[in-house]
Amino acid sequence: MWNGTPSRPSLCGVRSCMLPRSSFTSISDYGTSPPPSAGFSPWWLLRAVYSGSLVRIGPNDLVTSDPDLMKRMLGVRTKYTRSDWYNAMRLDPRHDNVLSTRDDAVHTRLRSQMAGGYSGKEVVELEAKIDESVLRLMSMIDTYASQDKRFDFGLKAQYFTLDVISDLAFGKPFGDLASDSDVYDYIHTTEQSMPNIVVAAVLPSLLHVLSWLCFGG
Repeated sequence: MWNGTPSRPSLCGVRSCMLPRSSFTSISDYGTSPPPSAGFSPWWLLRAVYSGSLVRIGPNDLVTSDPDLMKRMLGVRTKYTRSDWYNAMRLDPRHDNVLSTRDDAVHTRLRSQMAGGYSGKEVVELEAKIDESVLRLMSMIDTYASQDKRFDFGLKAQYFTLDVISDLAFGKPFGDLASDSDVYDYIHTTEQSMPNIVVAAVLPSLLHVLSWLCFGG
């Protein structure tokens, strides 16, 4: 997911790039046992399963689930740069956005241009709106507790997030907390799209092929 400096490897949550020097080393030296096809194709990675917080899966790839490593990678003054993993974040495969751009200067400029829209200064009673959603979430927790029902906090937290964002942006919450449901199927749609996004992130070369087929380059 990120490119490292010549003196050290890069690490990140899903995918990261390492030193070109390592391309002369056998993948089996990394402690993994890939299939013979790994020498010419990365498709085996889609079904590969490993244990541990850090695994080297190829000449230019690491996989990690260590939050401390990711925090260091994403630090403000990090020396690591973004890899082609970010190409999967493009809404339009021909153009970058604030999330997909790999140019630090462009990324900083885009964030600066968007900052005004996220300041919240134009939202009347911003804190009061957030408090209302907090109270709805607390009421939901009390209801589940009183009925001794299982509470999926991960899902309810998404309801809370969507209600807060929609209330601040549109002046009215989606109503996920009030109805205890994914009102507009936003979460469902996102979960359906995620496998495709992951495939595109793990196999960025696939994006080039699709872009060429659909847009002629």
